[in-house]
Amino acid sequence: MPQRTNDFQKLIRMLTQLLGEGAIVEESKMLTDLVSGEPREVDIYAEGTLAGHTVNIGIECRDHRRKQNVEWVEQMRTKHERLPTNLLILVSSSGFTDSAIEKANTYGIKTIAPTRADSDLAAEVAASLGVTMMAWHIRDAKLSVAASVPTAWLERNAHAVLDDDRKIAFYRSDGSPLATSDEFNMAALAQHLMSHPELVPGDQAIESDVETPPINGPAFKGEPLYAYWTADGKQPLLVPVATAIVRGTVMIISQAVTVSPTGEIVYDGNRYLIGTAPTAQGQAQIVVADADGQRRTQADFPVYIPPPQPENRAARRRRQRGS
Repeated sequence: MPQRTNDFQKLIRMLTQLLGEGAIVEESKMLTDLVSGEPREVDIYAEGTLAGHTVNIGIECRDHRRKQNVEWVEQMRTKHERLPTNLLILVSSSGFTDSAIEKANTYGIKTIAPTRADSDLAAEVAASLGVTMMAWHIRDAKLSVAASVPTAWLERNAHAVLDDDRKIAFYRSDGSPLATSDEFNMAALAQHLMSHPELVPGDQAIESDVETPPINGPAFKGEPLYAYWTADGKQPLLVPVATAIVRGTVMIISQAVTVSPTGEIVYDGNRYLIGTAPTAQGQAQIVVADADGQRRTQADFPVYIPPPQPENRAARRRRQRGS
């Protein structure tokens, strides 16, 4: 069955990502039915840590004109009883009937009905919003990793097991495939670039050698990396990766874009600015949270939004004179 998505579902995915910093949020996620073993599609799947425990959240979305009733609540409850999720959230753009909300509450299902809001936030944020769209191409990336292996192996040429392309493959703790070294290299370098805005140029393309600092307990999409290690005469052993360093040449292409606010939305008690920005493929959705001096963003294209800069005295005097 092909995975499905729509603009409303994308919006909810981005809002969920902003609400759960550090959480893994995936759209149109295929989960395995615990009874039949068949794959079932969940609109949005979020995985994070709460009080030291991993929480798996399933989010189902409906963008219909009419309020959702008890029937949809019952359908989703039955579906998720057989899926590996701890919490079910139902999101309806048109809201829910009173009986549907009451039924959901009895089952411990959370219901959210996003609403439009009217205030000056959109104008205030848009006035100071500087957005740079970034894309990058990585070449000649090299990965150095270290793992915890038996001490005796160190004298017997201990090394990671390479695949047919002479690269390291990463796994989950249960041995299931997690990521290729190419995927990890891209993610690690991209994260490094996003956390160092001084490396991001203005409207130009630059080529730069980038090296990530040692990553202790490296992870991919929130999951710790494991790799197969071996030594002379020893069977391969799946071990946790202790550190990883990525070196590579990165071509960074950036272009300033204009965000056109389309309004505000209140989602789960929080306000967000929503809008669009032009890309080569058309209009992209963007969501901005601007609170307590912290600006966070989610978009369906790589984007860097500079943090708000403290207002200096001269600028404050100019603003006060103009008011």
